[in-house]
Amino acid sequence: MFNILKSNQMENLMGALTSVLEAVPDNPLMFEWIGIQSKGMKQWVALIIFQGYEM
Repeated sequence: MFNILKSNQMENLMGALTSVLEAVPDNPLMFEWIGIQSKGMKQWVALIIFQGYEM
């Protein structure tokens, strides 16, 4: 599945991304790719995702 997520507010964007990541794919062995515009944004997204799944 191909998803494009657009928003001017990072909180809304991260909420949409986490809902997509929580959905169970049809083929669990298939790779998932996330394109991010910069290295700094990549680190921020990784941090937010980690905090969301922290136990």
